[in-house]
Amino acid sequence: MVALVAFAVLPVWGREVARDRLAGNVALTGLPLAIGGGLVLIAGLSWEGLPRLPPLGWGVIVGLAAVNTAFAYLLFNHALRQLTATEANVILNLSPLGTALLAWATLGEHLLAMQWGAMGVVVAGVTLAQWKQGWARAG
Repeated sequence: MVALVAFAVLPVWGREVARDRLAGNVALTGLPLAIGGGLVLIAGLSWEGLPRLPPLGWGVIVGLAAVNTAFAYLLFNHALRQLTATEANVILNLSPLGTALLAWATLGEHLLAMQWGAMGVVVAGVTLAQWKQGWARAG
């Protein structure tokens, strides 16, 4: 529930902060990631303890945190200066789809027919949302 609320609030609040330039892009990215990541880290360590990974495993985790999370959100927060709240939410709706496709392509995760269908529904919804936006701008 916390993640759902955070995903709903982030584009609206972040867009306002970015457009009004109330915080720099690094602060706008780092603060939410530090709070959310810190809470998840504390919860994970308290429930699971410190994981035992080889150095390559830790390298993958650091790489994913730096590129897939921090860099992607830096770009997203920079884009919030120009995007509408609807456009920002459309991008965030595609995030789980991208994660599932990356897991399928790189980790060999098996996706069920229902999951492929759900991704199709997400793409259709995003397309309709953008299509409707285009009509509103043209009219």
